[in-house]
Amino acid sequence: MAATSGWHQIEDWGIWASKSVAIFECAIESKKDTLISCFIKLKCPDEMGFTTVSVVQSGFVIETFNVTSKPQWYTFDVDIHTGSKLEIKLVSPSRRFVSPDSRGKIFFGILGFAYSSGDLISTVSLIKKVINDGVNVININTIDQKETATDIPRKEFEVISTEIAANAIADFVSTFYSEIKPSFFERFFGSLYLQKARNNARKKRWEAAAMYYMKMFNRGLIEAKPVVQLGHALNESGLHRAAFIAYSIAYHLSPDDDDVKFHYELNLERLRKT
Repeated sequence: MAATSGWHQIEDWGIWASKSVAIFECAIESKKDTLISCFIKLKCPDEMGFTTVSVVQSGFVIETFNVTSKPQWYTFDVDIHTGSKLEIKLVSPSRRFVSPDSRGKIFFGILGFAYSSGDLISTVSLIKKVINDGVNVININTIDQKETATDIPRKEFEVISTEIAANAIADFVSTFYSEIKPSFFERFFGSLYLQKARNNARKKRWEAAAMYYMKMFNRGLIEAKPVVQLGHALNESGLHRAAFIAYSIAYHLSPDDDDVKFHYELNLERLRKT
């Protein structure tokens, strides 16, 4: 009953997502406008090896997980506004497996879900139950999946989370836009936006520069150098995590470019220090 849209038929182990965006909802017992802790057990088909799954609520990405064919528990927090219903979107745009049987496309699978009401006692009790399932609890993809979130200092955990999410986005963007062939008009308007972006950057109008870079990219004109320049504009605007995502995209587009690699590694180190 919880799998409301974007799913195949339920099986004895769990359920596969049939679309890149699958909606999961269930009735909960929680006070209105409260934060609850959720635990979800995910896997992908053996043939895929790995994929990424993002939790989206109210149009915002809450967390992004690096999911493998080995079932694993992940945890995230969500705001409950109604007090009686939890609804989230699980998004996996990067990879899929086409099953040879009647199921067709498969993106990822859910084996279990649990939540706590948000207070410490119920959360600890729930964690114990999840751990007794024989699988470690992790928060978005620790580098070593034998670790739990409590093993990692908060700052390092945030850096790991940002790095994995950024690279997942970069992988998707670089793959998606490599298949787009912009028309003459898109290239024409894209070049105008690039010029406007650079003019604003020279005048240190960083937010305007970032806006025009994004307008250019929306035309399908994504190249490593302008993406690096977008990263500079975002950094100057104080949006350091967003800047790191831009540098990650540039690095995926042009991994052999020394300048691109320099800014990617420099900003990863900056995240660790700040």
